[in-house]
Amino acid sequence: MLNKSTVFLSCFLLFIQSTFAQIEIENKLDLDVKFSESDFITINTYEGVIGFRSYVNQSKGPILEVFATNKGLDITKSYQVPLQTYYSMVGYYLFDLKLYLIFEKRDLSETKRYLIEADFQEQRTKQYSIDNLTEMILRNFMVIDRKVVLQGELDQSPVLQLFDLENGEITTLPGIFFYKAKVLQLHHDKNIDYFNVLIRKEVINKVYESSLISFDTNGNLIREITLNNPNEKKMEYIESILFSSDNLDESLIGTYGQKKKSAYYGYYQNTIEDFGNQNIQFFNLYKFPKFYNYLPERKAKRLTKRLERKKENIKSPKLKPLIAVRKIVEHEDYQLVYSETFTSRDVLYYPRRGRYADYSALRMGSITPSLVAFNPIPRGLTRGDSYRLHAGSETFTNNFIENFRYVSGHLFLKDKEDNIIWDDAVSLKPSGSHFPIKIGEVNIMNENELHHIYNVENNLFIHFFNPINGTKEKYEVLVTGLNNNEELVGIKRNSSKIVHWYEDYYLFSSTQRIRYTDDDGNRSLKDIFSLYKVKIHRDQFNQIER
Repeated sequence: MLNKSTVFLSCFLLFIQSTFAQIEIENKLDLDVKFSESDFITINTYEGVIGFRSYVNQSKGPILEVFATNKGLDITKSYQVPLQTYYSMVGYYLFDLKLYLIFEKRDLSETKRYLIEADFQEQRTKQYSIDNLTEMILRNFMVIDRKVVLQGELDQSPVLQLFDLENGEITTLPGIFFYKAKVLQLHHDKNIDYFNVLIRKEVINKVYESSLISFDTNGNLIREITLNNPNEKKMEYIESILFSSDNLDESLIGTYGQKKKSAYYGYYQNTIEDFGNQNIQFFNLYKFPKFYNYLPERKAKRLTKRLERKKENIKSPKLKPLIAVRKIVEHEDYQLVYSETFTSRDVLYYPRRGRYADYSALRMGSITPSLVAFNPIPRGLTRGDSYRLHAGSETFTNNFIENFRYVSGHLFLKDKEDNIIWDDAVSLKPSGSHFPIKIGEVNIMNENELHHIYNVENNLFIHFFNPINGTKEKYEVLVTGLNNNEELVGIKRNSSKIVHWYEDYYLFSSTQRIRYTDDDGNRSLKDIFSLYKVKIHRDQFNQIER
């Protein structure tokens, strides 16, 4: 069973460096781990937190460790499930408080897979063999009711298959298999009885089009909509997020730019109605007067003036840093769109080749019953598994190549008529990552308070925005929560993460090495996975920097 090092139920106070401001840690859960083992992956829900990992126990062999907590971070359910030898976890998905995990074993001649279903309500686990799939490289999957949608790749062409959990039947979906086409996103909303596939394919030599294809859960084709291209011939869509609005229309929000060049010109939104009608809007940099607010004041003013001169000369402004839309937050009166700009040392990072925004990162942590948390990246690995492959040896902060350096986070609000009513930007330095994941987290408290938070190891960088009066405040907090007899020795590389949970509560997790004094007075070391429930709101803070 899970070995709980300590569970703190009292309220901690964390002090901002060089100030007396504070935030509250209402609850904290510590679990004994080892740095060489896989990290826990956590998903927050309306009821609490679900966590899991796979690792090799020296006496029992490979083990899947799963736990669930309530909102006070008390463990309410836990499982240890024996795993088959030589299988690796390649993806996971949460639907209706059931956790689904796919394990895979590859050799030169064949690939074998099986799926584990962990039902937290009935407190049981069940395994399903899925060996009869088409011999494909698995890229993505999701679960709808009792059907598993599996997305793969065969001979540089996408394949979609349905696996029925009730009878084991496999159905291959039509209208998907095109040479060198890319499935950009699988999408399902709990309020609709079908799912969408966003696909991009080459229609003639180096001319591409994107389509939205909808299927019911029996695999029947419902509709296929070819998305309208940008009006300008030299422009194309670069990346996008597909989501359902309050009236159940599908919308795409993403970036567009110049064909065959890493030049971004702004954002677009394509709203698709039930009968396929499309409404496309473009938002270039002229719409965002505070896009450069992450820079020092003098440099920001200089670039803003340069932007104004281009507007007078009717020139389209462009940006060289990579931009990815990370999160969209719906509100009664407006919509918050959050994106990040970054630079890449990875020559393989080209969104036009199908490596789009990291959907798992931007949705992980949201408390929707249907949560996608499986993200394909090149070489057939998921973001989570690629990270775990590296995490075993990268115990501290040295000797680690960060392929992606984050530059800024950009936030803007749109009203119901799609007018930009506010925008601002923050610096994301000195953050970096080996993978193109979302770094920042955003939250709407009310019309007078927006949050932006990102972390570098156990340091939280917190921004509060007031869209009404245009103010911005910044704070830095060191998260420890240690006892008096404990000392932080090190933090496992890339193990720290903060996500919004509900209201003004956030979850912060980190794997740490602690030096402590035992009952005999001896100094010892231990590795722990710590999960914090943190309350963050504006009234807690004394201002450090505007």
